[in-house]
Amino acid sequence: MNDIIDFLPDATFAINRNGEVIAWNLAIEEMTGIAAKHMLGRKNYEYSLPFYGIRRPLLIDLVFESDQAIKKKYAFVRKENDYLIAETKIQTPEGRTLYLWGKAGPIWDKKGNVVGAIESIRDISVRRQAEEKLQKSEKSSRDLLENSPVGICIVQEARVVYMNSEQKRLLGAVSDFFQFKDLNVDPADSEKFIQFFDSVLSYDLPAYDTQIRFYPFPKAEEPTRFKCVNLRASLIEYREKKAVLINMIDVTETKDLEKAIQLREKMASLGHVAAGLAHEIRNPLSGINLILDIIRENLEDSENAQDSKELINQAQEAANKIESVIKRILDFSRPYEPHLTLENINVPVKEAVKLSQTVLRKSGINIQTDMDERIPKLYIDVQLMEQVLLNLINNAAEAMKNIKDQKIVRISSVREDGDILLKISDSGIGIPAEIRGKIFDPFFTTKSDGSGIGLSLCQKIIDNHGGIIKVSRSKLGGAEFRIKIPIEKRRSCK
Repeated sequence: MNDIIDFLPDATFAINRNGEVIAWNLAIEEMTGIAAKHMLGRKNYEYSLPFYGIRRPLLIDLVFESDQAIKKKYAFVRKENDYLIAETKIQTPEGRTLYLWGKAGPIWDKKGNVVGAIESIRDISVRRQAEEKLQKSEKSSRDLLENSPVGICIVQEARVVYMNSEQKRLLGAVSDFFQFKDLNVDPADSEKFIQFFDSVLSYDLPAYDTQIRFYPFPKAEEPTRFKCVNLRASLIEYREKKAVLINMIDVTETKDLEKAIQLREKMASLGHVAAGLAHEIRNPLSGINLILDIIRENLEDSENAQDSKELINQAQEAANKIESVIKRILDFSRPYEPHLTLENINVPVKEAVKLSQTVLRKSGINIQTDMDERIPKLYIDVQLMEQVLLNLINNAAEAMKNIKDQKIVRISSVREDGDILLKISDSGIGIPAEIRGKIFDPFFTTKSDGSGIGLSLCQKIIDNHGGIIKVSRSKLGGAEFRIKIPIEKRRSCK
């Protein structure tokens, strides 16, 4: 039997029921540095000294313990039939760290009585240390991915199998079974996205770059704000299968800034055009009005004076309308600085409501206010803010002109962190999602007699206050304009 034990490649030893070493093979001699002649016949746990430097029970001693005792003292031990298996990490007396795998079982005599125990020990330090290094490397890589400012995801068989924190933030609340093809892409970019999906996610191309707009989840009936992202996809191998690594960079703010710069440049050009236009039109208009006044005086004694006066009045009203349009163009294109004073935002709101209340009441419109009287004062131009409110109220009234149901305009003010939030909602027909991004563009209008300047002017005024204005669908069913203005005076306020 000793010859068989000596032949085993694993470090192996055996003890009898008295704990006396009865076998100590060549492999364990090499592992411990102790020859068999110095260990055979030893007892009192001396075989634990090469491993722990102290006398203590080893796995082999548990062979003689009951199952209950093993569970209480050695929860890390696994029992398979009559054998005990365990892995442990030890610090040797020489200061070495070892990872050992052990398997111990009973020795029976010919009558089936347990007369001893045998244990094989395998040094798995190299494998375990490699696994720890790999786990550490994977953790470092995972930490880099999780803390990356770029959205990163891995797509396999069209399903997202990994997303870092930034990717989850960009996409919103997605399910565990989210498929990349279910991305809520803006209709204008759907064809581009389909091409991206078909080319890259079918593993046809090694890399692919594109830019799309999409709406974060949860998917709303009428999404209000898309994200613009740069996508870069490349083929990788993930868990021994083909996969696609997708980097998603949020460029929404960059695009907004580009749009603002383009708009500013457009406004500068418009200012020159408007000035020339006003000069060319105002002079003839002044002449028309002067001539009409003279004709009115000459027709005082005419038999058809009344009819002539009505025609003249209509002509003068048309001229005045042209004058009004010119004034609005000039107001819009002219650079100016708001006169900022520390005031409560409720002041221009209440004044705008007061001015429009009579007209709204005649149109059957119920105007409701929910003003927070405790909100702090902020730096605003009261007259300009009143102009914004009047414009939005008039637009709301126009949107409800042909509605038979209850007509409501609701205005509220509240503090939201470091800003004051104004909400102007109505129960009108609302603004279709596909044109919400255009309504603040100069000269964009859906009205047959509109100039397309009003909302652009509102945005310009709010921008000059360092604030923002956005539109969405209101709970009343129509449009809801949200205006945020900072409480503290910012550098962006002109």
